[in-house]
Amino acid sequence: MKNKIAFLLIIINLSIASGQSAKARTDSGDISFRDQFFNNPSVIYNLKKITSGNQINILDSKKLVSDKPLSFKNNVEDPTINIAIDKNDFINYNIQECIVNEDLAFVVLWEYGKNRALWFFLNKGKKTKKWYLIEVLEKTTR
Repeated sequence: MKNKIAFLLIIINLSIASGQSAKARTDSGDISFRDQFFNNPSVIYNLKKITSGNQINILDSKKLVSDKPLSFKNNVEDPTINIAIDKNDFINYNIQECIVNEDLAFVVLWEYGKNRALWFFLNKGKKTKKWYLIEVLEKTTR
């Protein structure tokens, strides 16, 4: 009986340890995706088409991208992209969905207070390990 309990404890311990290492790999992959996504010139271009000014504010109330506020700035000419966790005075977009797999990603940004959304489809290069924008679709609810 003691051998069975010891064996069961070892199996549970190994399962927990392997789960934690898999989560750590996923988290570091998300950070790489997040940085590459919000610094991608094609993504910035599509976000700038609808907004004006030198800042793009994106609400992430579901914490799909980050659990803390972030800012991204690619070039001097590009606007600053701010990720907000709480609703503030001026929001341009709301993150509705963010699914990141090993080599495919799907992100939906709704124009805040409007019926228009941008759907971003990305693919990760096998050799370069960089995320590339495949397609951007503009969808409306009407």
